[in-house]
Amino acid sequence: GCRIVKSMDPETLVIFLYPGDMTDLQERLRLRGTGEDEVRERLTIADEEMLSRDEFDEAVLNIDGKFAETVEKVMQIFRERGIVSTNI
Repeated sequence: GCRIVKSMDPETLVIFLYPGDMTDLQERLRLRGTGEDEVRERLTIADEEMLSRDEFDEAVLNIDGKFAETVEKVMQIFRERGIVSTNI
């Protein structure tokens, strides 16, 4: 997705949201009732996606249960880059 977006508009800001670690992601998926086969598949995809992390302009740790903090970190990036007003 990131490569496609950047190829269409190289100036687009792309932010990578990542879990603390794969164990955290695995636990989140299980708590959501995701089946074991899908959990394994999603973890494999996540491992591959982590390899492309450097292709993103920014990376933000997305800690389970700390949604507001994650949003604030993203908003701070937006403010620093002048995408949104510093008053937001």
